[in-house]
Amino acid sequence: MEFISKYLVELILGIIVSYLGIVYNKIKKYLKKVEDYQNVVRDILEEEIVKQLKEEKDSLESKEKILKLYKKYKRLDGNNIDEKIINSLYGFNGRCDK
Repeated sequence: MEFISKYLVELILGIIVSYLGIVYNKIKKYLKKVEDYQNVVRDILEEEIVKQLKEEKDSLESKEKILKLYKKYKRLDGNNIDEKIINSLYGFNGRCDK
C-alpha cells in the first residue's frame, strides 16, 4: 500500500507540473499575439498622426483628434513621434500625458 501511495503522489504531481507547463506555453503564445496586435495598432496610429500633421489643419477638431491619437499612441509605448513636435506645431499646453 505504501508503494502505491508513494508513486501515486509522484504521478499526480508530475501530471500537475506537465499541465502547468502546457498552460504556461499557451499564455506565452497569447501574450506574444497581443504584443503583435499592439505593435500593429501603434504603427497605424503613428501613420495617422503623421498624416494629420502633414495636413496641418488649424481647426480645433483637428488638434483634438491629433491629441487623442497621440495619447493612445503613447499608451501603447509609442516613441517615434516627439512630444515636442506635437506641442510646438499645435501649441498644446503642458505635457501630452498617457
